[in-house]
Amino acid sequence: MTALLLASVVCVLFGTGLLAVFGAAPPDRSGGSGVFLVIAPPWGKGAPALVRLAGGRLVGPVSAPFGTLAAFDDPAPGARLRRLGA
Repeated sequence: MTALLLASVVCVLFGTGLLAVFGAAPPDRSGGSGVFLVIAPPWGKGAPALVRLAGGRLVGPVSAPFGTLAAFDDPAPGARLRRLGA
């Protein structure tokens, strides 16, 4: 009885792990809208200022001077952020 219970627990855990690894959707590499990590150089205006200049909005309760999470609605914010120095 104990062996059967142990085997069922192992099967459930193994199946859950496989589902988590292979059942998740692959990351979107299209560069579309979503949440991005913006990293700014230390000699610049700072990551939050670059996000605002690029037309994005800050995500999360805090941000660091050199990096922050930001959301953008336009399809390609990367080129604009690079032009601004990010």
